Amino acid sequence: MSAGAGAMAEEHALFVYYKVPADDVAAVATAMHFTQGRLRAEYPGLMAELWRRPQGDDAADQTSSLVTVMETYQRPGGIDASLAQTIEQAAATALAGHLRSPRHTELFQTL
Repeated sequence: MSAGAGAMAEEHALFVYYKVPADDVAAVATAMHFTQGRLRAEYPGLMAELWRRPQGDDAADQTSSLVTVMETYQRPGGIDASLAQTIEQAAATALAGHLRSPRHTELFQTL
């Protein structure tokens, strides 16, 4: 994000998705809810949620036992690069040993 005045008005939300074994979903949920709770405590106003793709909607459901999980993060004023890196580092620790695909990170901004 540039340091210009226009950048301050942009609201960015962070969306991160990845695949985990179905047998690990409960452990992943516990680890990520704890991690997101710590992040919310450290960054006032941060909204963090954890989602999973419904069973049967995942193309992989037909051939394997992988589940797609998505983390979402929003904060008044947006998610800057420093906070995005902090989130990534915290999640990498929480998800160690569970990931079966890379974490795909996307930024979206309000219209």
